[in-house]
Amino acid sequence: MIAVFAWAAPALASPPLVAPRPTPPDSVRALERAREDSLSALEPHLSGGVSLAVGLATTLGPPAIALLANPPGSDNEWAWEGTLTAGIALGVLVGPAIGLAGGGREDLARRGLLIRGLGYGATLLGLFAVASSFENSDAGGGTTVVALAGFVGAAVSVVSAAHDLAITLSAVDRGRGVSVRPVVDEHGRLALRVVF
Repeated sequence: MIAVFAWAAPALASPPLVAPRPTPPDSVRALERAREDSLSALEPHLSGGVSLAVGLATTLGPPAIALLANPPGSDNEWAWEGTLTAGIALGVLVGPAIGLAGGGREDLARRGLLIRGLGYGATLLGLFAVASSFENSDAGGGTTVVALAGFVGAAVSVVSAAHDLAITLSAVDRGRGVSVRPVVDEHGRLALRVVF
């Protein structure tokens, strides 16, 4: 009886045999990542023409809404001028970027927003300089320089918006060029995915 216990005890104490799981080699992991990237690249984007239409609508829409909300000739002249100015500022700032981003060109949209944001900053400084010059008649040449910088900032913002709208059609279509990527299909075979 002691021999049976001595023989059974090591068998119970030994760990169960588990076959090690094979890990995929680095090349397979890289192909799997490429497949995930290619699938994420297939996110739906607007065509060039639709992106341009969206950019124009979001650029011209806010001023139009401002004019409908407070038409010229209303009782409060400052109200319609203020809302129209805010509508134009909003449309010029974000409208072209929305069109470009809708077409999958977020890189150009961010660049345009940055340029117009800097232009708006200079414009606000110029407006504050002009407003302070009305209150303080002793303002020197520094106020004039800041006011000119504000005018240049406003011009840069408008030119940047016009530029982004002008390039939307070609930039979106060019950005949708042919892309060939290696992928691993559902059967584990290496394949090439062509995206137009």
